[in-house]
Amino acid sequence: MAIIRLQNEFEKNIYYEYDSSSKPLGEGGMGRVFRGKRIETNNQGVVLRERNVAIKCMFDGLPEHVIMRARREASIRIKSLNLIEMIDFVEVRNGQSVYYHVVSELLDGVNLS
Repeated sequence: MAIIRLQNEFEKNIYYEYDSSSKPLGEGGMGRVFRGKRIETNNQGVVLRERNVAIKCMFDGLPEHVIMRARREASIRIKSLNLIEMIDFVEVRNGQSVYYHVVSELLDGVNLS
């Protein structure tokens, strides 16, 4: 198990976790998607809520316009039965490197392919 913890610098009581050694749910042109969790805590670190989510780990070296598009799409906050709910866009800095993640609603169901 290789649990990765993601957290925006602006949200101190919300973080995301996924197991990077697990089999991805899918892979596309922008990245790999993993099953993860959104965890909300109080100021003492006590877990208040957990929610299953999908976390897209974007590939390194993507053009800037692709990152900006993903950031815009993740910022859309529309609730509809016909759309996947976008939850967050998490940017993780590690020295000179920056890693991007799109967090969305996790849907369980049948693979359409």
